[in-house]
Formats: sequence, C-alpha cells, structure tokens
Amino acid sequence: MSDASSGIKIKIKRRRVVWILGPTPKVHQLIFTWTARPMVSLKTITDAINFIDQASEIESLIAEKGGDREAVIKSCLQLRKEARNANSYIPALMEIGCFFSFELACNLRLLVMTLRGDSPNFDTLYRLFTNSSGRELELPSPLLNSVQRALRAFLPQLLKVHDTAHAYIRGRSQFTNANPHVGQEMVATIDVKSFFSSITREMIASAFKEGPCYHLSDQTIHLLAALTSRKGRLPVGASCSPFIANAVMYAIDQTISALSNRLHVVYTRFADDLTFSGTEPAVRDIVNVASALLRESGFAVNDSKTRFMGSAQRQIVTGIVVNVRLSTPLKSRKKLRAMHHYFQSGRTPFDGRREVSEASLCSKLGHVGKLHPDWLERLRSKPNSK
Repeated sequence: MSDASSGIKIKIKRRRVVWILGPTPKVHQLIFTWTARPMVSLKTITDAINFIDQASEIESLIAEKGGDREAVIKSCLQLRKEARNANSYIPALMEIGCFFSFELACNLRLLVMTLRGDSPNFDTLYRLFTNSSGRELELPSPLLNSVQRALRAFLPQLLKVHDTAHAYIRGRSQFTNANPHVGQEMVATIDVKSFFSSITREMIASAFKEGPCYHLSDQTIHLLAALTSRKGRLPVGASCSPFIANAVMYAIDQTISALSNRLHVVYTRFADDLTFSGTEPAVRDIVNVASALLRESGFAVNDSKTRFMGSAQRQIVTGIVVNVRLSTPLKSRKKLRAMHHYFQSGRTPFDGRREVSEASLCSKLGHVGKLHPDWLERLRSKPNSK
C-alpha cells in the first residue's frame, strides 16, 4: 500500500501496520500497534507519522540508525524507559498508543492540546447536572466523554476487580448479589457514605499501578488518573467511574473475603453496599473488622444504615428479601401496582414528589417481574393494561 504524492509506503501484516517507509530513506517504526481497518486513510497514517515525529528524540534516533528497523525499536523502547521521569505527556501518549489504541492516543492528544500545557487539567471539561431524583452528576464534555468511553473498553485489561463485586459488571446484578445470602441465620449490611467522591486521584493511580496485564510508566498512570478524575476525586456520572470504583475496592474486597472465608461468612458487595451473612457471632465480628478497614482506607461508614437482620425478621439485601427465596417486598409491589393503575387511567404516577415516566415504570415492572412473573402477568392481563 502506498501514496505516490507523499512517498509513503505501508506494510500491513495480519491486518496490523508493521512499518511505514517515509519520503526519505528511513523507516518509521510504529510504536503504536493498532488494527488496520479495510479502509485505512493515508491521512490517518500521515497523522501517525507526524504524531511520532512530535518527539524530536525519536526523529534523531531514526536518523542515527539509518533506517535500521530493529535498532530503532530497541532505541525507542530504551527512550521510553528513560523518559519515565520526564514531565512531558508525549511519552505517556506513546505508551497508551502502544499498549491500547492509536486512535485513543490521538484523541487524547487532541484533548490535551485544547487544554495547553504539559500537565493538563481536565476539571474544566465537566458540567454539573442535577437529575430528576435530585442527585448531582458531573458530566464530561463530548470530547472528554468520547475519550473516556474509548478507555472504558480497555479497563478490564488495566484494572483488577474482585469476584465479590456485583455492581457495574456485565452478567451480574442485584439478584446475583442477593442470592448467596438466602436462608442465612443473620444478614448484615454496611453502607459507605459518598462512595464515589471518597475515592481520590491517588487511589485511582494506585489501582492502575497494580493492574494485572501491563506495567505502565508513572507518567501514563498520572495521565490516566487525571483523565478519570475531577478535582482530585472520582466523578459521579463519568463512564469510567463505576469500573474504577470496583477496582479501587479490590484490596478491601480481597481482605474482607479472605477473613469471611475463615469465619464461614458469605460476603458480597454491590457498589457501596457491603453484605454479610452467616452465624450471628461471626457476622458481628466481620462487620466490626470491615468497618474499621474501610475507615483506615479513607472511606466513611454510614453507621445509621448499618443493619443486622435475624431470620425472625425480614432480611433485605439491595432491595430484595432473602429469608427463604429471592422476592420483592410486598410494599414495593403494591406501590408499583398503584403507579400502573394511575398510568392506565390516564393520570401521571408519582414516586414521592418525582414524576415517573412510562419508560421508568416499565423498567421497574420488568425488574420485579423477574422474581414474580405470575404477579406481573396478572397485572398486565387486567383490562386496558399495556
């Protein structure tokens, strides 16, 4: 593949760009490994060359080696190793392009260029928004959001999440979180106060540093932590925040899980809700230890929401009753039935002071219907039901 006007020749092997021969007799080794699409534009590849040439050290290395491809590769890798203590974000972008995606690195470079400076501050690219339930969200700008969404696809390779986590993970839900606690003598729950905002940029950087697949440089870790935080905290409303929150909790989950196994206690976590079940003495012991561990790790425990529920009373885990089997509280079903009746009669249902939309009502009904399909079928079989 070549472009006569620019003198660029590209070699593609197994749908991956192997090298680019520039207009001068030298080989530009792509530090970035990226999948070549069937319609690869020369503009994109030219941008790749220009992007690599941003670093004058690499340009001089290529000239010194006289186009020796293997020597250039070794020199570039050595340069990246030596550049770990540099202040510039260019080595970090190179590493992101090398390990993950050239497109992600280019978009991140454009984002950094709009901010100007070697230490970009992404805090200005957020706007505050209050949703219908009164919760304040920190929404990233369209460009920042696109970069974060692209990064989100690589987070499973970058971060470790413990098996006890059930929130924000495909294939897991409130049901999988509650199911292990069915039929236990004692069930206890702990609530973490201001969960996302309690996670600092240092915690995020530590999670990236302990990733399972890659040993990233300090500059790359610093850039990723800055990219996924706002004012030094994990933002509520960003696409990467849920997965990062699970990863930050990995060490805590691992410690609590190991201790729970010794005491024969079942432990699961759904976002900021920690649940324990087993014999009463063991559950009370593990709750005390877990609360102390959370406080030592920088989190605040909402003591007013810490609950101990014996088998003689209703045991609720993430809104689901687990005494004998998984079920939705009768009060919740009656409330939904009333909302459904309001909607069918042409009136607008309300949840407290908040108006409930048709989509929201259908979602709630579908959620309850997973545990009570007969109840949902009877509700829908009534006259005028949709």
